[in-house]
Amino acid sequence: MSVAAIILAAGAATRFGSLKQLAEVEGVPLVARAVAAASGVAVLDPVVLVVGAEGERVAAAVPEGRHRTVTCEDWADGLSASLRSGIVGAGPVDAAMILLADQPLVSSALVRRVLADGMPALAKGIHDAARPVWEGRPGHPVLLGWRGLSRHRELRGDVGISSLLEPERILLLRSLDESPVIDVDYPRDLRLASNIAAQRAAAARRKSEQAV
Repeated sequence: MSVAAIILAAGAATRFGSLKQLAEVEGVPLVARAVAAASGVAVLDPVVLVVGAEGERVAAAVPEGRHRTVTCEDWADGLSASLRSGIVGAGPVDAAMILLADQPLVSSALVRRVLADGMPALAKGIHDAARPVWEGRPGHPVLLGWRGLSRHRELRGDVGISSLLEPERILLLRSLDESPVIDVDYPRDLRLASNIAAQRAAAARRKSEQAV
């Protein structure tokens, strides 16, 4: 089955106070971290970055790679408009992994887990989507099957495809940590994400040193 990755980065980030897609965690812009998380999973093809507000600046913050960029002209209409642009930009695929550009703790490893656990259920038609859950809170990335993709034209407002799907058709996957639910809406969220990322990096270094 063909699976695309769609990174939504079109919003104006009014709550953050500035273009949060360009805010940095560990010296890397949030949008670049999201694109790297998707691009690091080889089976995801194409990788589509959706920009809108100040789209040229957002696109320029991402190093050249195997992703393609599409512009959502009606980005002000909300998340649904960005998602529609991404699905159209991805072309004909069987499924799509939806990532948000404001979730800096989502890694390629998390994307792979959602893909590995979700694709069998989607392939059998048991579920229409799969997403990670942490302490009862649903998060991203969301793996969306063809049934959901086919309904993208029905979306309106600041909502995602899950609003059109029956809850029992969404496979909930228990996450190993809080990464799927940490998003950056306000500056305090950026500080939280940065602290968690720094703690994880320090723990990884200690583990590496102990292994030597």
